[in-house]
Amino acid sequence: MHCVETFPNSSINLATGKAYPKSEKVVKDLLHEIFIEIRKKMPENAKVIVKFGPYRSCGTVEHRTSRLEGLQVLLKENGHTVDLEPSEDWHDVEIIVNGETVYRCDIRNLEFGGDGKLDKLCHEALEAVNKAF
Repeated sequence: MHCVETFPNSSINLATGKAYPKSEKVVKDLLHEIFIEIRKKMPENAKVIVKFGPYRSCGTVEHRTSRLEGLQVLLKENGHTVDLEPSEDWHDVEIIVNGETVYRCDIRNLEFGGDGKLDKLCHEALEAVNKAF
């Protein structure tokens, strides 16, 4: 729904073919229509469940989230909601979107701490989440 100028004081909405006078209200209305159309085409941001198992570090086996920090940052920066859920599967990270597992990896292969921008596995997981729509 883009507009094309036809005369100095009017525009044509390409979607409807209607001519509109250039007034502030009309421009606001057209921008609102364009915004609504764009929102209809954009997918909703996903609620991402990250199930993670315990792993051995420093001689103890525990559920730790320090290797999930980069993954969480990357997903949140892309508008997704992240819920962490401990699981009993050792070394396992399972990412679930809409009830479907979209990605799985070994938690020990994720980088410790950080923002996830340099972690290849975090980017693979983000891509899998985005494709889940």
